[in-house]
Amino acid sequence: MDFYTLSYSIIATDEKYDGNVVHLVWMYYNEGMDEKLAEESSLDPLQFFLSNSDKEVHEVRIELFDFYNESLFNETYSLNPGDEVVSPEINVELGYYRYEITLDGQPPFEQKVRADYGAELCSSEKLYVNLIDHPEYPMEIGIEVA
Repeated sequence: MDFYTLSYSIIATDEKYDGNVVHLVWMYYNEGMDEKLAEESSLDPLQFFLSNSDKEVHEVRIELFDFYNESLFNETYSLNPGDEVVSPEINVELGYYRYEITLDGQPPFEQKVRADYGAELCSSEKLYVNLIDHPEYPMEIGIEVA
């Protein structure tokens, strides 16, 4: 869904049908908004941050996929306790993307993020992965939108 060019609204009416309130739903198109944003703002790249707060050494593989399930980024990191990794900026198009995070060869964890314009109240979502000492949940996952 593109919130820049398409907007949706719903409102309750005073009418009832079969005892239920009738709602009015509509969609409207903001013509030219996508071109205006492209002129005034640039796309904010995707980026992720890894940190190891555990007492053990861990291997983390991060792979980023686009909407068509094409791999855009694939890197494996060995993190000692206290290590931190800041990814390079990953330039992508506007839209949704999926990270696969594999910790120590276990089945991957998936996290979706959105690439967006670097405007005043929005930007691309940044992924934070913190490795912790917990037997069931060894990763803390966070998303930042600045």
